[in-house]
Amino acid sequence: MAEGRITVKVFTTPDCGFCRVVKAYLEALGVAFEEVDVSADREAAEWLVKSTGTTGVPLTLFGESEFVLGWQKGQLDDCLRKFKLIK
Repeated sequence: MAEGRITVKVFTTPDCGFCRVVKAYLEALGVAFEEVDVSADREAAEWLVKSTGTTGVPLTLFGESEFVLGWQKGQLDDCLRKFKLIK
C-alpha cells in the first residue's frame, strides 16, 4: 500500500455470506484489504469485541477506529470516499 494510505481490514468468518459480498465489492473496486478470520484468530476476535462492542461480521475497519458493520454499501462508499480509496 502506498505510504500514507489508510489500512482496511475486513473481519470475517468462513460461513458468512455478507462477508463474501463485502470482500467481492472491495476487490471489484480495486481496494486493497486484509482479511481477518475471527473464527481462527482468537486475539482478533477479542480485539473486535473490546474495540467495537460487537461480535458481528463482516466488520470493515478503516485505519484504527472507523468501521462499518455488515453489508452497508452506502456507509462503505462514504468511508472509501472519505479516505480517498475511491472517487
